[in-house]
Amino acid sequence: MVKLLVVNPNSTQSMTDEIRTSVERCLGDAEETQPPVIAVTYMTGPQGSPRQIDGLESSRESCEACLPLLQDPSSQYHYRSYDGILVACFSDHPLAAAIQALPAAPLVVGLLSCSVAFSSLALGRPFSIITSNAEWVAILDEQTQKFLTTDTISRSLWRGTVSTNLQVLELHNSSNFNRIAQRIEDYNIARLGSEVVILGCAGFSGMQYKLTNMLGGKITFVDPIVLGFQTLVTNATFLATERRRCE
Repeated sequence: MVKLLVVNPNSTQSMTDEIRTSVERCLGDAEETQPPVIAVTYMTGPQGSPRQIDGLESSRESCEACLPLLQDPSSQYHYRSYDGILVACFSDHPLAAAIQALPAAPLVVGLLSCSVAFSSLALGRPFSIITSNAEWVAILDEQTQKFLTTDTISRSLWRGTVSTNLQVLELHNSSNFNRIAQRIEDYNIARLGSEVVILGCAGFSGMQYKLTNMLGGKITFVDPIVLGFQTLVTNATFLATERRRCE
């Protein structure tokens, strides 16, 4: 049994529930063709974590709140209890690097890095990010450049970040859906010429199907939660299998 931990580093349980829904949909698809061999635990940021992560300061605060719980051997979330950990915040979140720096750390997957790699290398089409509040635009633009390959063609595919001008917790309010879709159509597609749009916030989780229907299949939407979890499963399963073969 491969044991995985999905960490929502903010303290909003409803966001963890949305993340769980997306992950369990992935697991349901996999279990139709093979027996369940993956156990997933979900962690919501403890007291002291911000309700939403809207920039660098709240990212730092959430890391400082979550890390002690992950390091506590008596906690059910102790990092060494797992074969892999997904940090479910769309950014180069400091918690990912903090876990990786711990002794005997498991595989750690961040949402931004795997989404950029997939969009630029696997899909190979012009891509951009849609995010929540405007503060993220400059941050994600800078962080994305860090993860792009040095290949000129891959870098030319990157078109930039667009803000919905909504706060994270406003994204799943159904009254805002048309506004989000219109923003994508006007800016990501028409202005930036994107063929792929990364849903750059965990608050968008599960929205890709409705957006695809709304926009008539004009573009491909990447849900980082789905992609990140599938990346975690593939790599953690491989590493766990190889390690046990050597024992």
